[in-house]
Amino acid sequence: MNPKEGPATGVLTVDPPPARKHCVCRPKIDWEQLHPSPDATIREAMLRRFFKQRPFAAIGIALKLNDDSARKRLDRALEKLRAGLFSHGMTWSTATLSIVVAASATTVAGQDFTRASSTSAPLAAPEIGAPIKPAPANAPLAINPAWRAIIVVGLAADEEQAARFEKQADALNRAFQLRGVGPTAIQIVRAVPGGTVTRDAVLAAFHPFSPPSEETWIVLLGHAAVNRAGQPAFQVTGPRLTAIDFATAVGALPGKKFVVVGTTMGGGFLASLAAKPEIEAVAATNDTGEINEPRFAQNWADALAAKPEANFAALASDSTVRVQAFYQENGLAQGEHARLIDRDTKTIIDVPVPAKPSAPAPAP
Repeated sequence: MNPKEGPATGVLTVDPPPARKHCVCRPKIDWEQLHPSPDATIREAMLRRFFKQRPFAAIGIALKLNDDSARKRLDRALEKLRAGLFSHGMTWSTATLSIVVAASATTVAGQDFTRASSTSAPLAAPEIGAPIKPAPANAPLAINPAWRAIIVVGLAADEEQAARFEKQADALNRAFQLRGVGPTAIQIVRAVPGGTVTRDAVLAAFHPFSPPSEETWIVLLGHAAVNRAGQPAFQVTGPRLTAIDFATAVGALPGKKFVVVGTTMGGGFLASLAAKPEIEAVAATNDTGEINEPRFAQNWADALAAKPEANFAALASDSTVRVQAFYQENGLAQGEHARLIDRDTKTIIDVPVPAKPSAPAPAP
């Protein structure tokens, strides 16, 4: 497939590969002749999503939309594009078309998918006082077969919250792939339709991995509470998953482990995790329980997607800044305060964030 620019119009066209049985071909597309054509906002959104690999949250900010609205606009644009192709005798599903558009855009952009540097370097504390700049969208890092990720979706209060947890799990899945975790090395533990998530199902996800993992990323989405024995526990169907059982399962994995407890009362899990070696962990809330549905996990997924090569401490700091910005911009009292295991001091601390630059002193 060779993208090229037409001699007269400058329209991007894509030559199809030779006909082959069972081949998903990409016919030549004159984007300007498709009707109805996307408006300027939609074209900008498509450019950012497919040519610049921007996450939906970043697209929404740029277009002054929330990420749901940005996603819906792109879905509508792809549907219009699919309808235009159908009128030209080409029948593609919207899902297949999105893959083709993304592949074509990637080829045109000529992005380099090689890994720039090792992500297994020692974790550095975020630089305090440095100015915060929007992180540019990056191309996916090269897949490392020794990395894996486990995303656990626990019980939700209602169907709407369950849908939000699923959306967060999907965002995390995409972000881990940008980091270089292979799609088959990402496991999402969730309830099948009409089913449940149990303690045994979660623990079964922490099985030996081949080849042995050098890095394992683990995220808990859902709720935590104190059980009858006074232990923090993750809410699943049947017996709860206690913080001690969770830390034991995580600690048994080889290599480095990076844990995001994106739950209520998440801070209660940190003491057990801190007792195990080679575990870095951050919790969305403190151990007394704060807001019913923390926003930390979604912001952590956005931070990872924006800068997939960042180390764990930097991601924790970036996510915390994003959460703070949300509450401030919406005039809300902040109902969640992220906590972090500090391996240097062997204590659990508030996540360090860059200090805001002080206002200049008034002129005398």
